[in-house]
Parts: sequence; C-alpha cells; structure tokens
Amino acid sequence: MEEASISKAIKITSGTCKYQHLLLYTYGLLLFACSVSISSLPFMFSPLYGDSNATTSFMLIETREWNRRYLPKQFYLGIAFSAIPGSLLIDKFGRKSMIKTFAPYYLALCIFSPLSVSRNFLANTLLIQGILFFVLVSSALILVTESVNLKFKSLYLLCLAMCYVLGQLYTDIMFLLNINWRIIYSSSFFFGLLSYYFLTKTQESVEWVLSTGKTLEAQEILRIISTINSTKPFNQKLATINETSKRTSYQLLRKYLQKCTIFSVLWLCLFMSCTAAYYSPVKLSDNIYKNYMFCFIINVISLFLIWVLKNQQNPIKVLFPVLLLSRVGLILLSLCDPFINNYWLSSSLIIIVRLSLNIEMFYIGNLTLQVFGVDMRGLGFGLCCSFGAIGGFLIFGYPSYSYIIGAHVDVCAGIFGFLSLFVSLFIGSNRKWVNALREIGGDRKEYLLLEVKS
Repeated sequence: MEEASISKAIKITSGTCKYQHLLLYTYGLLLFACSVSISSLPFMFSPLYGDSNATTSFMLIETREWNRRYLPKQFYLGIAFSAIPGSLLIDKFGRKSMIKTFAPYYLALCIFSPLSVSRNFLANTLLIQGILFFVLVSSALILVTESVNLKFKSLYLLCLAMCYVLGQLYTDIMFLLNINWRIIYSSSFFFGLLSYYFLTKTQESVEWVLSTGKTLEAQEILRIISTINSTKPFNQKLATINETSKRTSYQLLRKYLQKCTIFSVLWLCLFMSCTAAYYSPVKLSDNIYKNYMFCFIINVISLFLIWVLKNQQNPIKVLFPVLLLSRVGLILLSLCDPFINNYWLSSSLIIIVRLSLNIEMFYIGNLTLQVFGVDMRGLGFGLCCSFGAIGGFLIFGYPSYSYIIGAHVDVCAGIFGFLSLFVSLFIGSNRKWVNALREIGGDRKEYLLLEVKS
C-alpha cells in the first residue's frame, strides 16, 4: 500500500473543507475575543478629560499618560514570560490541549480584569492575561497552519488576521457609542465562550499527533475529518517519522540555529517599529475613536494588499519594499514638528508606516509558522516572539533613558529596524533560502520530517 505524507493526507481528506471552516470559526472567534480584550487597553484612560470612558476610580487624572504606557507594558511582560515556556508546552502536549486547558482561565480574567478597583490589581490581571494570550493565540495559529492544505495556508491565516482586525473595529464602535471600557472588555468573555463551545467539535493537530509516533490516532483523526468533509474514509498508511523529531530542545535549537537567529532579528525589529508607531497616532480628528476607526480602515487595506500579493512565490520581493518603506517612514515621522499644524503630512506618513508594518507582520508571521518543522514549530515561534517582546520593551521604556541617546523614539526604531533589511537581503541572496521560500514554508521533506514513500 502506498504511504502518504501528512500534507498529502490533509489534501486527500479536505473535500468540502467543512472541517477546515469549523477550525476557522473556532479560532477566528478566539482571536476576535483576544483582540477585543487587548484593543480596550489604549482607551482605558482616554486623553479626553470629558470622555465618559476615562475612569476616575483609580485617581489617575494627573498620571494618565504614564499609565497608558504602564498597563500595556504589563501585557507585553506577560507575553515575554510565557513565550518560551508556553511554546515548549505547546510542542510537548499539543495545540488543542493547551487551548482547552488555558482558555477557561483567560475567559475568567476577561470578567475579573474589568472589575479592578486599583491600578495594581488591573496590572496583575493584565500580566496573567498576557501569559495566557500568547499560549492561546500561538496555539490557534499553529493548529490552523498544520490542519489545512498547503495551498490555502496563507489564505486561512489571512482570514484569522481579519478576525483579529474585526475585534478592533468592534471595540472602536463600542467606544464611539460611549460604552464604558469595563463593559467592552468583559464582552470578550462571551465571544471566547462561543469559541470554546466550537472547540469541543474540533480535533488535535494531526501533524503534531503523528510527530509523537501515534500513527493509529492520527489515522483515526483523518477518518473523522474525511467524514465531516464528505470524502471517502482515509485508509492509506501514513509515512513514518524520522528519528530527528525525537531530539531534545537543545538539539533542535542547534539544528535550527540559523533560522532562529534570522527570524528573531526580524521579530525584534518588527515589534520595535510597531510600538514606535503606537506612539504616533493618526490625528485627523480631535476624537481619538474616529482616529482609531481610520486605523481600522488602514488594517483592512493592508489585508486586501496581502490578499492581492499572496501568490507571490518569493516573499522577499514583497517583504523588502515594505521594510524599507516602514523604516524610512518612521525616520521622516520623527522630523515632523508637533508644534506646526502639519497633521496631513504626519498622518500620511503614519498611514504608509502602518500599511507597511501590517504587511510585514503578516509575512514574517506566516514564514515563521512554516519554516520550522513540526518538532520545533512552537518553540521557534515562541523564541521569535520573546525577542519581539524585548523590542517592545525597549520602546516602551525609551522615555526613561531617551536623554542618554538624545534621539526621537521613531528615529531609534527606524535606524535599528534597518537590521531587518540586511537580514532580508541575506535571505534574498542565498539560493537555498530563495528556493525554500518559493514554497512559503520551505522544503517539506526537511521541515515536516515526513516523506512520501511509493
């Protein structure tokens, strides 16, 4: 009997793709809920003193700007703490099992965080939510990546990104309707609860199950998927897994050292640039919520551009121009005099920067999820995110040591971000990398550790 690789098995059992759509509903709702919770953070303490969304219960009227930095920083800190330990757990215990275990705690915090009556209580709950946020989002992205046909991976990830962006739109509309941030924040609980209901109808990542040596269980999962997708029951024998998938984490890091180094630099520069852009809000209106609505439009346009460019075989041809645009845009943005009424100039630069950063984030995230093998996918993604969190910390804490450097935050992020340009040039000039990225995920024989045996 012919032995099939896992990628071939997924393609055979796809059929009507009803199961893949179920995954999209389940984890799209999860990302929507996570987006609502994190998108509420910038508006907890509105700079508009007459805004009913700006709570006075914490007595933070004179220190609001400080807290607008402090509270999101706690969320970043949680992501940094959980990136590597959480990714090790994802690789060891599975993707769905991690979501099933930690989602209830995240949902509980979505209720308790808005009930905060002190700054410290809110900061501590946000720290824990940051820890759980990474585990849930990374598990969802990895599971979807491993459960759909190779041809449609980018499309499904694009749909998940749209769900996250819709969460931002929902949050902004609620604020425009003058609804208090506590109610908006707690509403993410209900979306997460609906996602958890659909979670019970999904299966563990078949690719991960097979990587653990449980061939019979993997074949049973494929039979269940084939039934849902109205195809013939999957009866083929799955190809065996190479022994390399049983290496220790240290051995895996050595094997993927070059990939870890390259993508860690890309994530570090990306988060630095994104955090710097956060401190340069769009100023087309005096109402921050209308400005944020405009940011939503920017996100939608960037997703449309990603969809148009999704068939580009060499991602570097897309990644390099957007890297250049975002870095140069950040530097030019720092030259805009805030005391001169040049809103349209600065806003135009912000639009270019944010469009470029959104496209950059999608491409780097997509590549990170696919260039690592199933034995290293969680740890590789976690390692890159931990470096990204470090980049975010460097920018969040910049005001405390800016006097030493003596340069605008956008200038530092832009100049330092040119490292990613050099990295992309290295990738684009390396024939091995170019050939691998033409598959947007690389040589499946090497990275998936599975082969088709005829």
